[in-house]
Amino acid sequence: IQWLVPETLSVLFVPDATPAEVEVAARYLEILAYGYWAIGATYLLQAGFNGARRTRTSLVATLLQYWIVRLPIAAGAAVALDLGIEGVFWAVTLSNVVAAIGLGAYYWYETSNGMNVRAVEVAASEGEAAD
Repeated sequence: IQWLVPETLSVLFVPDATPAEVEVAARYLEILAYGYWAIGATYLLQAGFNGARRTRTSLVATLLQYWIVRLPIAAGAAVALDLGIEGVFWAVTLSNVVAAIGLGAYYWYETSNGMNVRAVEVAASEGEAAD
């Protein structure tokens, strides 16, 4: 819906927006829609790391996503490529995609090396120690 009727959604949520504001909001909604799968995948993968007691991995992935990927793309697209605010919108979507792909590859690597097995062993040993 967001990709098909972004103007309608923009007016629905901000009824007193000017036509220029609706145009910018609609473009943001269109661009953001391309990366929704990546947002969901990133959260799912971070939950997997967090469940395996690897919360630092989620933290580092988020920091990299924003500071190493999103910020340089936003600056480059907005200024160097002269895309303005639309360049910043694309930076959001692209950083979400990079985070999903990067976390997916790292999750595959870690789980193939026994990350979840080790997490279960630690949890079981802690459970026995508590008894």
